[in-house]
Formats: sequence, structure tokens, C-alpha cells
Amino acid sequence: MADKVVSIDDKKKRCLNSNRLASKYPRIEREFWDLRPEYIVPEKRPFNPPDMDGMQYAVTKEEPFEGYRLEYKADLELELHTFNPVLLYRMMKMMYGDPDIVGAYIKSPETAEARKTVYLGGGVNWSYTLNGGGSILIEIRTRNSNTRFEMMIWDNQRSISNDDSKTIAKKFLHDIEEDIAKNQHLFAYSDTNNSHTDVIINIFASQYKSAEYLLLLAKTYDSRPKRHELTFDEKLDVVTSGSIYCSAALFYMMSFESLLGLFYKVLKRDEYKSDVYDRLTTKADLPSRLLSMHFCNYSASF
Repeated sequence: MADKVVSIDDKKKRCLNSNRLASKYPRIEREFWDLRPEYIVPEKRPFNPPDMDGMQYAVTKEEPFEGYRLEYKADLELELHTFNPVLLYRMMKMMYGDPDIVGAYIKSPETAEARKTVYLGGGVNWSYTLNGGGSILIEIRTRNSNTRFEMMIWDNQRSISNDDSKTIAKKFLHDIEEDIAKNQHLFAYSDTNNSHTDVIINIFASQYKSAEYLLLLAKTYDSRPKRHELTFDEKLDVVTSGSIYCSAALFYMMSFESLLGLFYKVLKRDEYKSDVYDRLTTKADLPSRLLSMHFCNYSASF
């Protein structure tokens, strides 16, 4: 039986041990966040989920305010030593309240009150914009349906250099990591509704969505090269047609490999969790992993 999920709203059991981040970097509500028609960016649609069930996916403007320019961007999954997406969201929400919604399914972009028609069942991307001092804004936001987490530094006065941006980013990442370390109690493994002891990043979801977006782009902008039989030692002309289709195919293959990796991570039998068997399981090539899956994993009848 799955463990009971403890609600984060239960203040008696869950409270912040440290909120220095909120006092040092107060929140600023971004201007472009409520998915009103004048804020929606149509050219961003090909890079986001396709429409479904009468709903359209809307993305607001990239910059938090008019006139701001992106000075620096970092992937939090790579930069934070203790990265945990659930813990990060819970900590930010308890410090700053509900996030700004910068991407979601809505019923109609023509509706004046589009924000009230947001579908929260999936695909929502959220954002927190913080005061970094002076004209500097620091934004924490998600992309691709919460498969990527980014930190961005914005400036509207062109007052900082690239080195300054890196210094600000390094200091902010240090500060947020300190609060994460002190608030790790906000995340319990029972909240994931499974019995596994480590958090698994869903690489498959990220790769598969990327493949979907590339395929959508290919159908819109790319053209397929003409088919012909190759002869031995034939010199091929370098052409760009079909390159987006090729990229989409590669991402589909990578997503399939990632899915296999998740199956091995979650379902591998205890007797095979040894370095001796890695060459036939997690570190094997794709055909070997497929051939050995039926005896290395539990319930490998899929």
C-alpha cells in the first residue's frame, strides 16, 4: 500500500527552518504573467505542447517586464548540488506564496480574463521573480512542463558585465542552496507515492517532449530530402533539408533509451544490483539491454 501523502499545507508538520532567501531577495510580481491576449507570444507555441480537447497552450512574454534584457541563464539541475524539484517548489511557495503562471493550457486566448480559464491538470510552467538589487531581477522558472528548472538574471539598464552576472548568479545559488540544506524536511520520500529511496529525474519526459516539438517544427518548416539508393564510395552533397526531421528522430531514440534506463533504475532485481552485471544492464548498449530486460527486471512483461 502506498504511503499517505502529507500535505504541504499542514503547517503543524511543515514549516520553514530558514527563509533568509526571502528576506534577502524579496519577490516582485512580474508584469507578464496572467496569460492575457496582449501578453501571449504566438511564436513560442511550436516549442510547447500541442493543443488538446479544445484548449490552446499559451506562453507569456519571456522577460518579466518591458525593457528587460536577459544577462545570464543557468540550469538549476546542473548548478545546485542538492537539486530536488519537489523540495525547491515547496520551499519557494512557502517563502513567496503562489507562483506566477507563465505557460499553461487555456480555453481561449481571446478571453479577456484568460487567467481564470487556466487548466491546472498538466503542462503548467511557473515562475518566481526576485529583486537582485538595483536594476537586477533574478527569476526562477520552469520549462517543458516542469522538466527543466532555470535561473535567469535580467537587467533593464545594461549596468552589469558578463563577469558581474556570473558573480551575482554564484552568490544567489550559494544562498538558495543554504536554505535548501536547512529545509530538507519539507520533502519526504513518502510524498512520491512509492517505496524507492532516491529521487529519479524523468529524463525520458524531457527528451520525448523535445522530440515532439522538433517533429512539429519539422512538419511546419522542414522539407524531406529526395530518396535514392546510395552506391559504394558515392560523394554526397551537403544539404540542410530533412535536418529537423533527423533531429526529431534522434531525440525519439534518446527518449527510448532514457525510458529503458528508468525501467532498469526502478525495476532491476536486487540480485543484479552489482557492478558485475552493469555491462549487461545499465551500461550495456541498447540491443543488450532489451535482450536482458526479461530476466533482470521485475514485471518486465511490457
